[in-house]
Amino acid sequence: MEDPRNLPPDRRARRFGRAGLTVAVIVAAIILVIFVGRNVWHARVLHQEERTGMPNDA
Repeated sequence: MEDPRNLPPDRRARRFGRAGLTVAVIVAAIILVIFVGRNVWHARVLHQEERTGMPNDA
């Protein structure tokens, strides 16, 4: 494997760009999973409240 410190500037920039894109995709995926998971949880709570007629404060 090549030492990244010895790469030409254009290849080094491309490598950093790819790394930045990877980090951005991972962060976006985490945010999406949290958002979808919270919506699913909230839908279940609302469904339970509709069935029982009692708020689920516990």
